[in-house]
Amino acid sequence: MRFKTLLLATSLSFTGFIASAAEITSNVEKLYVNQYGVVLFKFNTTSPAECVNSNFPFGFNVNDTSGKEWFEMLHQAKLNEKEITIGFSENSPARCNVGYVYYKN
Repeated sequence: MRFKTLLLATSLSFTGFIASAAEITSNVEKLYVNQYGVVLFKFNTTSPAECVNSNFPFGFNVNDTSGKEWFEMLHQAKLNEKEITIGFSENSPARCNVGYVYYKN
């Protein structure tokens, strides 16, 4: 029973994030990873106004739950010049926090 309750709570919190997240689809222009696992990137389109940092407006950490998979998806999209979609929310005054990553096609 506890597992089902935890699973339901997790699903609801993720669904809440998706409902409140903005989305952008584009090609990855810049991709940066530092020694601490911080991944920063920029698309080749105009960044949303809430993602103020013009060099690297989006970011996440590879140590986060899905971070390694997201990095691999972004890296492959950059290498293959393929469009990719992310959901994001405002993380700080400078950079937006990634909430999910997927390919539309």
